[in-house]
Amino acid sequence: MQYVYLLQSCSNPSKRYIGKTKDLEQRLAAHNAGKSPHTAPHIPWKIVVAVYFADDSKASVFECYLKQGTGHHLGIGPATRPRKLEEETAYSVTKQTETEE
Repeated sequence: MQYVYLLQSCSNPSKRYIGKTKDLEQRLAAHNAGKSPHTAPHIPWKIVVAVYFADDSKASVFECYLKQGTGHHLGIGPATRPRKLEEETAYSVTKQTETEE
């Protein structure tokens, strides 16, 4: 069970980060504590969206899809120009049930 998540920097909204974790709240706290060299320069961060996967391999494939730029049509891959995201801090979580697999 893992989440694939998209973060946006509150201090520099054009900065985004895509990651994968089993504990979403703990991982956000680690990013905001400066424990990741990739996100430390732009703290604090907020979760824009998080997608829950019951199957870890599907989470890995989706994370790779977003990070490789093939997800550019979604406006969140690295091959896109930054777009202004919603100012709200709330995030959504979609859970995949075992019957949906």
